[in-house]
Amino acid sequence: MAKIHTDLNRFRKVYPFHRTRRINPQVSPPILTLTANYTAKRDDFIFNVSASSAITVTLLANPQAVESFIVKDISGSAQNSIITINTSDSTLIDGTSNSKIGINFGSSTFVFDGNNWHTY
Repeated sequence: MAKIHTDLNRFRKVYPFHRTRRINPQVSPPILTLTANYTAKRDDFIFNVSASSAITVTLLANPQAVESFIVKDISGSAQNSIITINTSDSTLIDGTSNSKIGINFGSSTFVFDGNNWHTY
């Protein structure tokens, strides 16, 4: 058990999520339902995509370290209506300029590490 606790503490030092976005159980996190292309803003957090055609979500320009966003297909149509997530500057998403969600009800979490975005 101590090993897991030590690893968790090390993870928190590297990825201090608790410092950037605190979720208050009495207040819902910002959830947006998207039906058209959208560019993320600093206060955004969760994007529920409900689209009958392909849609593009553009991540925040000049993000801060450990900035994070969740993109989710809530309509179950991503297989036919691909959701593309782009960067808006020279940052990369797992080594490339975009990421795609093409699985019905699929989702991805995007976390910025200070240099580039990573998907989880």
